[in-house]
Amino acid sequence: MVGDKWDALLMDLGSSLHDVATMVRDDGPDGHSFPIAQTDFHPTHDAGTRMSLICIGALELLLSYGDGRARWELDWTDEDVQFVKDVVRAVCTGNSKEVQAPGRIHVEVTLPDGSTVKTSTYEFPFGLVPLPGWKRWGKKT
Repeated sequence: MVGDKWDALLMDLGSSLHDVATMVRDDGPDGHSFPIAQTDFHPTHDAGTRMSLICIGALELLLSYGDGRARWELDWTDEDVQFVKDVVRAVCTGNSKEVQAPGRIHVEVTLPDGSTVKTSTYEFPFGLVPLPGWKRWGKKT
């Protein structure tokens, strides 16, 4: 059942993103990689950023930004599936901002409706060290 949902999500993303991104699906060496599968979205213009979507069976969807340091951990709810569609399109079309500092990354995405979603990820060990104001002075892309 999840395999059908995964296939439907990727078909929908592939058709809706054909003008802004190339979709690279990894179905594993046997052509079927469940329970874990990954698909990457490579923007077709310079303003966009690569996204990866990983399905961990019926458990969750992991949506990762760029090199994978920033991510959203999502469920298979209709709301989260729509979130995936909106974020992937927005990021691939260049509607995102990123700030990096040692051991941390913050991403802000402007969705098609004008609202924004954010995620911050902290990495061991430097993410444990306080860096006041890092979102102001960190490397912005």
